Amino acid sequence: MENKLRQAGFTQKEVKFVAHWVEKEKSSYLIVLRQLRRVFILGVIVRLLLIGFCVYSYSHDSEGGFYSSLFAAGFTFLVAEFFAPFYVGAKVFLYLRREKAS
Repeated sequence: MENKLRQAGFTQKEVKFVAHWVEKEKSSYLIVLRQLRRVFILGVIVRLLLIGFCVYSYSHDSEGGFYSSLFAAGFTFLVAEFFAPFYVGAKVFLYLRREKAS
């Protein structure tokens, strides 16, 4: 499976990331890839909600409220990136989409 991921465009670091989670979860690559896909989709939804909240805060609240919500959104983006890298999740999402189509 690692060779298949490399052929699909994953870097060595990304393959090691996925392999680490396969070993840690003691499951198969497909299960871990599906979990990463779910985390990616949830991350996209959370980020869109936070951006929407920042826009709402900017248009309806004071400037201080906007900056505090912007700080909270930035902090959340950093924490989310640490636990589930967005770039790897996007690659997994697109990879599973291509595999499903073929």
